Amino acid sequence: MANLKYSIIPNNQRCASFETDLKDCLGQSVDVNGCTLLLCTEGYATISIDFKTYPVRKGDFISVSYEMTFVPLTTSAAFSAKVVSLPIEVCDDAFYQITQVPFWDYLLCHPVLSPKEDKHGRLLTDWFNQADWIINSRRMAFKKEMLQRHYTNLFMALCNELAETIAAKPQEEIKDRSWCLAGQFINLVSRHYIKHHDVEYYAKRLSITPEYLSKITLKVYDANPKELIDNQIISAIKSLLSTTELSVKQIASELYFVDPSYMCRYFKRFVNVTPLEYRNQQTHGRMNI
Repeated sequence: MANLKYSIIPNNQRCASFETDLKDCLGQSVDVNGCTLLLCTEGYATISIDFKTYPVRKGDFISVSYEMTFVPLTTSAAFSAKVVSLPIEVCDDAFYQITQVPFWDYLLCHPVLSPKEDKHGRLLTDWFNQADWIINSRRMAFKKEMLQRHYTNLFMALCNELAETIAAKPQEEIKDRSWCLAGQFINLVSRHYIKHHDVEYYAKRLSITPEYLSKITLKVYDANPKELIDNQIISAIKSLLSTTELSVKQIASELYFVDPSYMCRYFKRFVNVTPLEYRNQQTHGRMNI
């Protein structure tokens, strides 16, 4: 099966450090490896993480892990970001060593952080530069071990700097039952949307009614469950149209649509163009770069 997420990682490297303008993957779900960290260095953008929209400006730090859905929506002409992408085995140490659950809950709720002091911005820039040196240096002994410690040190520092902010938050604001169920729903959708396009499947997996699931997603994401499922499917279709040469019939089969004509109508309802028109637009755009 083709990769249904857009890869921004050069040459499919397991550990990567690079710069990006995200323009090639606008509107598409991005493959974030085990964990992908971004530091906006110029311009501004809007992104969607787990179906919530966030503004991003110069200096902002973004952290997304493998179970999260990351979709760049818009970027300014000057937008640029440093990126460090790491496999899960490099990131695991931080999860085990930092045992403060409220910290990880806070990051899930606030995946985009804006440094409030100049020193924090400098520290983040230095961290990305050091990560780039570790990743791109040839014949680096203990590279994996160095990256594990480097990654863990960053999140230990974040945990320390955010401690007062987290302590001041009402606990129910950080995590309540609705938030937990909404997160479980998003995780289920990210794993099963290829075969299951209906709300009833996910409600049954969560042991709640479709009506209650709708109340939860409207509260947490300001969208109903079907909208969130559709967003994931449309993003996958866009990715396959942009990054593969699969025919419309093959894409419909990959995503378990009953027939290609239904998928074409479904896609046009959301994107206002047919799949082939969308593919031609993407091809024409790349040729003009």
